[in-house]
Amino acid sequence: MPANTTVSSPKKKGRRARLLVIALVLALVAGIGYGAYWSVSTVRAPFPQTTGTLQLAGLSGPVDVKRDDYGVPQIYASTDEDLFRAQGYVQAQDRFWEMDVRRHMTAGRMSELLGEKLVDTDAFLRTLGWHRVAEEEFDTKLSEETKKNLQAYADGVNAYLKDKEPRDVSVEYSALAFEHDYTIEPWTPVDSVAWLKAMAWDLRGNMEDEIDRSLMRGRLSGEQVEELYPGYPYDLHRPIVDDFEATPAGGEDDGGTGSGTGTGSGSGVQNGPQGTQAPAAQNGAQNGFQTQLAALSEALDDVPALLGTNGHGIGSNSWVISGRYTTTGKPLLANDPHLAPQLPSLWYQMGLHCRAVSETCRYDVAGYTFAGMPGVVIGHNQDIAWGLTNLGADVTDLYLEKVTDRGYLRGTEEVPFESREEVIRIAGGGERTITVRETNNGPLISDRSGELEKVGQKAPVTASAPDRSNGYAVALRWTALDPGTTMEAVFKLNRAKNFTDFREAARDFDVPSQNLIYADAEGHIGYQAPGRIPVRGKKHDGRYPAPGWDPAYDWKKDYVPFEELPYELDPKRGYITTANQAVVDAAYPHLLTTDWGYGARSQRINDLIESKIKDGGKVSTDDMRTMQMDNSSEIAKLLTPYLLKIDISDPQVREAQQLLEGWNYTQDSDSGAAAYFNAVWRNVLKLAFGNKLPKELRVKGECLNVPPADATVPEDRRNKLVRECGRRAPDQAQPDGGDRWYEVVRPLLKDEKNAWWQSPENRLDEATETRDQLLARAMKDARWELTAKLGKDVSTWSWGRLHQLNLDNQTLGTGGPAVVKQLLNRGPWNLSGGEAAVNATGWNAAGGYDVVWVPSMRMVVNVGDWDKSRWINLAGASGHAYHPHYTDQTDKWAKGELLGWAYSEQAVEKGKTDHLVLKP
Repeated sequence: MPANTTVSSPKKKGRRARLLVIALVLALVAGIGYGAYWSVSTVRAPFPQTTGTLQLAGLSGPVDVKRDDYGVPQIYASTDEDLFRAQGYVQAQDRFWEMDVRRHMTAGRMSELLGEKLVDTDAFLRTLGWHRVAEEEFDTKLSEETKKNLQAYADGVNAYLKDKEPRDVSVEYSALAFEHDYTIEPWTPVDSVAWLKAMAWDLRGNMEDEIDRSLMRGRLSGEQVEELYPGYPYDLHRPIVDDFEATPAGGEDDGGTGSGTGTGSGSGVQNGPQGTQAPAAQNGAQNGFQTQLAALSEALDDVPALLGTNGHGIGSNSWVISGRYTTTGKPLLANDPHLAPQLPSLWYQMGLHCRAVSETCRYDVAGYTFAGMPGVVIGHNQDIAWGLTNLGADVTDLYLEKVTDRGYLRGTEEVPFESREEVIRIAGGGERTITVRETNNGPLISDRSGELEKVGQKAPVTASAPDRSNGYAVALRWTALDPGTTMEAVFKLNRAKNFTDFREAARDFDVPSQNLIYADAEGHIGYQAPGRIPVRGKKHDGRYPAPGWDPAYDWKKDYVPFEELPYELDPKRGYITTANQAVVDAAYPHLLTTDWGYGARSQRINDLIESKIKDGGKVSTDDMRTMQMDNSSEIAKLLTPYLLKIDISDPQVREAQQLLEGWNYTQDSDSGAAAYFNAVWRNVLKLAFGNKLPKELRVKGECLNVPPADATVPEDRRNKLVRECGRRAPDQAQPDGGDRWYEVVRPLLKDEKNAWWQSPENRLDEATETRDQLLARAMKDARWELTAKLGKDVSTWSWGRLHQLNLDNQTLGTGGPAVVKQLLNRGPWNLSGGEAAVNATGWNAAGGYDVVWVPSMRMVVNVGDWDKSRWINLAGASGHAYHPHYTDQTDKWAKGELLGWAYSEQAVEKGKTDHLVLKP
């Protein structure tokens, strides 16, 4: 199927959609089973009414819903409750299937919707207990005003659902009806709150790094593992905040180290480099521990990732520039969160307007919302604008627990579990009951895997550890498993009028921990790092699983005080950039994480801003858009000069090498040089690192002949190669090629004979011993890989043909019958950009070139002159397949275009195409 290359005219959308629906139905009728019962009316029945008048019970007065050419709604009401009731109604019109899937996922009830294949996933989610925490959060942590808003939103959703059959709500229910009967349940306020737990899960920090470091010890020494996790390059990439000073409120035992390196020694788990808790690679028991961690990693991979690929690669860009450096004289603020591509888009654009802002109607806000949750998550009101990126704080820890049937060990005493039973119901009948056991460190997630039930039978421990007898279990400590107040923060942000209000809102934004940037109409710019950040003891830096029986490794009672979290207001440099880099330098007294993003994107943004404002230059709104689309590759700048020095004798490989001559390191979709370079980079990583990693980190199904990893193998058999196949999904495997790997490779390029450059011979190639030998082999392998994928003629190669985006429905579009996938999915699009570029169309170098995360939206806010702001969504406003607004923004998004963003009532009225009045 050819990639999408054109943009539809809004005037042609309706006619084109009708033709597509007719074509689809003809295809379905020609199919088997599903098609026999489907018709045009089946596909079109869920399309919502967007003009005229409808009744909405519970309103105190009429509400206007005005939609523009792209179906983006702006809601006008006279009370808060009416506003949020209408928001629930309108989001349900466009996105209820998405909302229903989310609430089933957060409650661990996917089996009720999609069948037995998701029972294990449900069991894992029930063990985490997201919905239980959300219930407690609603009951004990939220204000009466917030509860009232949540209830009004739920009432609006339920008013839309009233008297509707599932098939009239979304076409996915028609497909579901062929498998089993399904009744839509009423929406509840807790369903909205629980979505925040899913958001926190996908942005949870370094759990995968904690697991991966431990898994690597199956084949690598502690020193080698540390070489693959270098320190943050402060000399190259500036942190967000310069010279922030915070004096810890507690004593010496209450804080971690600013550098993130532990200082402890044995408490039962063997220590790795710099005092971190790492299993010893030479210990014969290591193989058993690898099995348990691999099983945990696979269990994590199976949990649906609604925001990104389970923690790997998730990032975002945001920056704000002071008015003294802009053409408008007021701040400009840009944001583009990098999340998993999906249909419908994760974001839902919307405006929530009180006709007159007052004590009874307090909102005049527009931006990006989550379908299923009231309020605006990212956007602006009449006074301030804000954006979000993932801070990446280390808010999770894995603990080994010494367990028996009765309880677990704490110090020298056995403590009973807190236990509960959960009943998982399955679509079509049947159920499964599980028992969830919890320790002081959290739920035993090892109970959810047959292999993990035996965790620790061979786990490497020191002599000071307790007798293993029945083995160890694995518990998860995570900040989001305690009730929080993030829902409060959303409403406070929406109402904030100044930096003081903004910080007070941030105080409640406890999970997930995000970088919040700020600008206001008075000309101020600012930043706040919020979140519930654990304080660990001196022995524990969170880099490896910790011994749960030793209280010295417990989290402290209190989190890092909000007053000591980094923030800025009007810095002298005149701009603030957050792109998942380090927040502060190593002198900061609290441990936020040791696993920052490495700052390639953030420094590129800094450099672009500096180049624009030097010598008195000014930044325009369009300059901000251009920066968002910057495709420059930092690793290409670093590595290409070495590649061009390699003496290539093979004329066809030389032909490919010549593509790099004169290349400006930009990854445009039509660039042959970008295609070849990224193929070379992928093969360099594979030869130097990937083939040396344990099977648990390599791509599933890719097999190698390697020496046995288990030290218990008899010495006379250790030189005999064994066949090992990778076990990880392609978008999760390592080395993923992100900017951590840039910093791994950077020092090695100056060390021509470093051991990492050694690669064994195969049937086609001799072994490599030096840098240039390995680079030459990677260039050869890349040439033939692209010949197979793109053809022999290098002049026809292009990065976009390799680097394609497909938008898949995250349920039936990935696991349903082929005819349903055809109905729900779209693509491909040939994309520019790449991994760790500002235009972060991410790909995993171990798994291939397909796009696995994207700028899920882009916005540029023209602060103060709000109607001149610009925005775009990845897909469209509608979640209904073949609706005109299903993917009507994607072509423009792919080209880097932005749409006008009407905010004032006059601008909204001028741009409206549909007007719906909701009446009591």
